[in-house]
Amino acid sequence: MADITRTIVMPEETSVTMLTRDRFDIPSANGKRHNMFSPYHPRIIHDAEGVISEDNGALRIRPKSTPAWGTSSVIYGPFARANGLTFATVLLNGYIHSTNPQPATHSDNSNGTLSSKTFWQRLLGNDPQQGLSYTQANGGGDSAENLIAGWFDEAATKAGSNPLATSSTLVIRTDDKGNSTLAALSNNKFVTVIPQLLNLPLCLVTILRENGAAYYAASMDEYGDLPALPTLRPLAIDLSGNSKSIYAGVDQHHLGQNATATSTRVYDIRIAHVGAWQHWYGTAQVADSLKGKGVLQNNSAETEQAWRVRGYLLRTPDGLVGTQANTYAQIHAEQPNGLIHAQIDSNQANARIAFYWRVSPQGDGWRVILSPFGSVVQCSILGGWIKIGSTKKGLKIGRTQALQIRDDGEHVGIDLDGDLLFAFDDRYNRTETGLGVALDHGVILHHLEAHARQIELPDRFDIALPYAPQRPGVMAVWDDLTGQKQRPLQESKTAVGDREWLLGIGSADLQRTPRGTQVITSIPERTIYTFSWHDVAFASLAVDIVPPRLGNQPQYARGGIVFWQESDDYILISSELAHNEDRAAIIVSYQLKENKATV
Repeated sequence: MADITRTIVMPEETSVTMLTRDRFDIPSANGKRHNMFSPYHPRIIHDAEGVISEDNGALRIRPKSTPAWGTSSVIYGPFARANGLTFATVLLNGYIHSTNPQPATHSDNSNGTLSSKTFWQRLLGNDPQQGLSYTQANGGGDSAENLIAGWFDEAATKAGSNPLATSSTLVIRTDDKGNSTLAALSNNKFVTVIPQLLNLPLCLVTILRENGAAYYAASMDEYGDLPALPTLRPLAIDLSGNSKSIYAGVDQHHLGQNATATSTRVYDIRIAHVGAWQHWYGTAQVADSLKGKGVLQNNSAETEQAWRVRGYLLRTPDGLVGTQANTYAQIHAEQPNGLIHAQIDSNQANARIAFYWRVSPQGDGWRVILSPFGSVVQCSILGGWIKIGSTKKGLKIGRTQALQIRDDGEHVGIDLDGDLLFAFDDRYNRTETGLGVALDHGVILHHLEAHARQIELPDRFDIALPYAPQRPGVMAVWDDLTGQKQRPLQESKTAVGDREWLLGIGSADLQRTPRGTQVITSIPERTIYTFSWHDVAFASLAVDIVPPRLGNQPQYARGGIVFWQESDDYILISSELAHNEDRAAIIVSYQLKENKATV
């Protein structure tokens, strides 16, 4: 149910004014519309095929037969566009590799309410009463984009409308190599910000600006490309879009592929004004419009860091210009920069500009040089510049272009007007905080901003991932599975947590030994040992499995972990290993009451 703040007050510098909070805590059946008819910011649901429901504190979007935008979406608004107006959602996409699924058969006997479902059915997002068989779609148009979340203008909120042309959204899509990616709409192009996206819960955040928006994301502790909430990673800046009346929400174009059909879950939606982000540069730690009058030397950025200048650089009403060759300005941030964005006007054939980042006090670091003839990326080691890569893409005379550098400390991506110039991995100088620009004649630079690699989502948002793991260092149960003397695993207890191992199914004899637990008597049936676990909201389990030792005969072993509720309700993740490493596989099996599946 959405909590609506009825009076919108523009925030002070440090305030957070919550406008909409939706936790989907009133169960509803498939196709039952729970729009909130409020004069403020109602929830608007488009559900052409009756695939949307609410259960267990989350919105459920099930696969639909006809891929299309605006037919399975939840939208809020309208809102008045303002700097710092923030949309945040936590969701788990049903299948990030979705490619226009078309149900061949669809038998639905459920009412969409899952109060009687088991934990594992809720975890997998599966409906045990629904049988779905998928084949590749022949109609509906080929779309690589399957889900978007962010801001839409009014036209894009109409049922059946395509929001991509007029929205500021993060997009889950499949690239031309078949990889699932997280992309940002920037300058009306898809800019890949996470090139290999995992199917884990995501927090997607879009902060509006007077023109365009800024994009952020978070996930779980184990996800290397994204931090864990409440920390966010800045991903991209978009300069397009200036509709005064704006809407926010989530829209699913299609869901599923071949035999895969799992519901998308939306757990939380928050919309708020954040006072600290109401400047034109949002969350930037270094920002300067570079407009005005006078020399840049002995001048400060809008975020109060001092510029150090070599040569003569001049602020003008249009931006920063260089009046002589080899001019250079440098500024230092408090933290390493993770997202750098600037706008460039070039008006001469010999226009040339260079951006520097990860600059050390000695002057070593990275730079990208742009000109109408192309672009070059280089790094400096002990004062010598080394060419890393080049491209024919570069400045376009007579146009304003946006340069964007993404740097998480390992992966670097450089875009110009949404077109990828360079992408590479390197940790050199990753902790340095220096940022610099060098301008020649024919270039005007303005609206430079640099964001730290991580920012904090204000506590007022009160938003969390659905299955958040325990903090590092908190170990509820641990067992090295060894024993000084060989003894049965059955009825022994874990070293930490004092949990008793019990035989669930099967009859293989597992024995503790000084080397670990081993199968002493092997028989061709599945054997499962478990210990009790009382937290039905989340469990994180890991185990080390050693392949069979090399012998005269081929040897294979399968073992893994299981989340067990009862004999006909469990999920099993196992590895199949061979002694010679020629054969290996990960197998996921589950049984949810009457349904069985193996992947």
